[in-house]
Amino acid sequence: MNSPRMLASALFMTLGLSSASYAQGYQRLIGESVSYETGNRLWDFCGNRSDGPVPQACWLYIEGASDGIGLQAADGRAPYCLPPAVRADQLADVVRKYLSDHPELRDKGAVWLVRKALAAAFTCATAPTM
Repeated sequence: MNSPRMLASALFMTLGLSSASYAQGYQRLIGESVSYETGNRLWDFCGNRSDGPVPQACWLYIEGASDGIGLQAADGRAPYCLPPAVRADQLADVVRKYLSDHPELRDKGAVWLVRKALAAAFTCATAPTM
């Protein structure tokens, strides 16, 4: 490898292949969705409890998952209806309670569990079109 361009290309290819194979190995099918985190990890992020202060990692994950679920609704309908003034810590309270009430599901995908928890708590007669 005489030129810096060839070295950079080789490095890029090596890093690209390494990170792609790492991501493939790390990504797994859990619950009904492909997820990078399990409910057990989310339970850990949330302090292993359903009450008390909500750790920042917990509400950030849940808020992000909720946004992603809403954007990803295949049929244009959200799986739940959030009140306009709902706060991230409220969403976290709902999900932590769900995880506490359903420990048998914590090995499933974290995003799938967030979706199930929010859909159970924030039902709507007709989900709004997105």
